[in-house]
Amino acid sequence: MTHSPLTEASAEQEPAEPVGRDAPASGDTPPRRSWWRRPWFLPGAILAYLFIFMFVPPYLTLDPAQARLPNLRHDIPWHYGFLVAHVISGTVAMATVPFQVWPAFRRRFPALHRYMGRVYIVVGVIPSTIAALAIVPFAMGPAGNVIGGLLWLGTSLWGWRMARQRRFEEHRRFMIYSFALCLQIIEGRVMVLTIPHLPGWDPSSFPLLLETASWIGIVLNLLIAQWYLEWSARRGRTGLERKRTGLVVR
Repeated sequence: MTHSPLTEASAEQEPAEPVGRDAPASGDTPPRRSWWRRPWFLPGAILAYLFIFMFVPPYLTLDPAQARLPNLRHDIPWHYGFLVAHVISGTVAMATVPFQVWPAFRRRFPALHRYMGRVYIVVGVIPSTIAALAIVPFAMGPAGNVIGGLLWLGTSLWGWRMARQRRFEEHRRFMIYSFALCLQIIEGRVMVLTIPHLPGWDPSSFPLLLETASWIGIVLNLLIAQWYLEWSARRGRTGLERKRTGLVVR
């Protein structure tokens, strides 16, 4: 899953456009774009909330028999508790991160954007990552889940740091990475819950499936995030050039 989540509420407001070293040259500010010209936002938000609706309710029952984790360790008493903590905190993160990457929301409600950013990281990302790292070693732990969790935590905390330093362009970049890593579980969970039901499935292949699913989500989502960042940078430069030459009428 994002852009100034975390400057202190009492601090000065985040400007609508970057300032200081991140600011464009005078007169070069590109026009604000409508939501429909940011095609990544709506699909990401739909996927996030659809995933919550489909996969989270069984864990709200607090019944281990309802858990959809195929490798739940019933012989370890605390394993299910950490799993529920991971799911609940991860749900908080997934529910709040779309608002962090919604530019119109950030511009119109900057204080709420910062507050939800704190919730995303402090209530969502940090406890969800800690709980996941505790679960993985006892559940056929794929290395991809560990790497993905650490990358998610790292990009989120670095994005927070950039916001507090008012380096908003770098903040935006790292929070888009965080958004991508927050949603990487979707591809993996769908694979893990569907592929074992296909004809000819070999149960002994489950550890390989877990590992493959974890890496597919990480790599695919980060590639999409990087493509979007580079595409938006090119689009922004093109818009500024057209404006300078008089080809854009505002």
